Amino acid sequence: MRTGSPLLKNGLEEQEVILRSEAWLIANPEELEGRKKGLLDQLLFHMTSVLAARYNRYLLMNAPGLSAEMVLKN
Repeated sequence: MRTGSPLLKNGLEEQEVILRSEAWLIANPEELEGRKKGLLDQLLFHMTSVLAARYNRYLLMNAPGLSAEMVLKN
């Protein structure tokens, strides 16, 4: 089960797998035009981004703008 952190945040844990599933996206990009091609391109971009970022972490800091260089050096 890959749910990210919602289970942990709510003090829950997986008890049993009731269904395993997967989805496939099958399309011939050469046959798509206009809006459909745009939607497919967006979907593929988002999926590729998630896969590329899966081992990265996002850090948000409340630091004054002038100290940004100092934060980045350390």
